[in-house]
Amino acid sequence: MIEIPSDLHKDLVPLAFLLGSWAGAGVHDFPGSEKCNFGQEVAFSHDGRDFLEYRSHTWVLDNDGNKVKPLESEHGFWRIDADRKVEVTMVRDDGVVEIWYGELADKKPQIDLVTDAVARTAASRAVHRRQAAVRLRQERPHVGRREADPRGRAAPLHVGPPEEGRHPGGCRALGQGPAR
Repeated sequence: MIEIPSDLHKDLVPLAFLLGSWAGAGVHDFPGSEKCNFGQEVAFSHDGRDFLEYRSHTWVLDNDGNKVKPLESEHGFWRIDADRKVEVTMVRDDGVVEIWYGELADKKPQIDLVTDAVARTAASRAVHRRQAAVRLRQERPHVGRREADPRGRAAPLHVGPPEEGRHPGGCRALGQGPAR
């Protein structure tokens, strides 16, 4: 059962299932980067205004699941309108700013997003248009990670318990051991 905070802005009730802290592990596998195991902590919070605050931190993990070094941090804001259209503004620690748009699925906790605009500072690396799907189950999920496909697009971000021991896009669930 999802508890709706009494001070949550009324427009955010459809996104209340995101509130809280989530943690998990997966495989970081982007073109141009070294493939590695990673851990991720994600938090969604609110302060009564018409947006959710989003924070994500990832770390490289060793084969035993211990944090080795920071990988990436993101911070952003999620809004939803009366037609269940979702917008996300996000900034990453590498100097990339993204605007995402999508839609909350009907009668299930799923949001499909695609980038609309990507801007970067001179020091940041090149980026490509990305897609993500956020899917949650009733229990607290493991958090998966977007992985690029061979065409340069990103595979879905899966947020949910492992399905047959593996997340879509190649992310492994916690406790599955190192990537092969």
